[in-house]
Amino acid sequence: MAAVGLLISVAVSTPVFAADARTVQVKGYLWEEMTAEDMAAARTQLEISNVTAALDLKEGTKIVGMSGAEAILASNASDMDGAYIADSPVTIKNIDAGSIFEVYKLKIDGNEYKYDLHEALPFTSGKVELYGADVITVDVSEMSNYSYDEPYYLNGCTVSLTEPGDYYAIFRYPAEADAAEVFITVEGKADAAVLKASPTASKVLVNGTVTSFDAYTIEGNNYFKLRDLAYVVSGSGKQFEVTWDGERKAINLISNKAYTTVGGEMAIGDGKEKTPVVNTSMIYKDGAVVPLTAYTINENNYFKLRDIAQAFDIGVTWDGATNTVGIDTTISYVAP
Repeated sequence: MAAVGLLISVAVSTPVFAADARTVQVKGYLWEEMTAEDMAAARTQLEISNVTAALDLKEGTKIVGMSGAEAILASNASDMDGAYIADSPVTIKNIDAGSIFEVYKLKIDGNEYKYDLHEALPFTSGKVELYGADVITVDVSEMSNYSYDEPYYLNGCTVSLTEPGDYYAIFRYPAEADAAEVFITVEGKADAAVLKASPTASKVLVNGTVTSFDAYTIEGNNYFKLRDLAYVVSGSGKQFEVTWDGERKAINLISNKAYTTVGGEMAIGDGKEKTPVVNTSMIYKDGAVVPLTAYTINENNYFKLRDIAQAFDIGVTWDGATNTVGIDTTISYVAP
């Protein structure tokens, strides 16, 4: 990781890289009062490839645009519409047209990230409309060959990031307030098999009944398939629903609602060790973002048992003498 220790904390456990990385899409122009339906219908501005984990920018982090020695623009951590770790090479693409689409490499200066407003990174592909005496459409890499009043970036312009470091991308629509802003830490390639998921050897009781799960131990914690947990507590006072928002690429957890089966719940695994992949989807509980650690194994999402238990006040017990995990919907969650 680039030198970000003072300003950034990773929102997930140690990430897994390379072949299992994924593309994420970013929406700016959102506000707190928007309903979930409005957010789902909102336009997407940017797309980022090879993302391996989300970042939690610490409060107080500033990203400052400089013109010479003078600070011209400043954004705070709360202004970012996404913050990610990604593996090189990374492609940032605008998937909507706008009047500003720029990517900058950042330098740390004290407690601030700074970038030179005159040193936006070059584009690798795309088209732009240039407004001057006439309106012309040219390759975005040829903009410097023309005299124009303002550009209009057509969707599909790309910037490639190959060097490890910290980067800032911004997208704006013409004559509209706000922007889509993203912070990205690019890392070099690493081995895909950083983490291992070992089948959980513990016996599991659900409300006193022995229940078989396809569960794994990752870095000393038990991870259960999210839909299996929702399935076994459905009908109890701690039940919750699980849905997938394809537009926002988000997992929705809904309290006090019976779980809807989709098939494959409680399927037994093959008992073999797996390589887990960090799940970078946004996770919402009752409409609010929750910072839960999750991994994808064989296209299923696995969550830390105690995270889900705490979120829905489900009792979890441990009997070391018999190597038994208890899941109890009749009692409240108690932190270990």
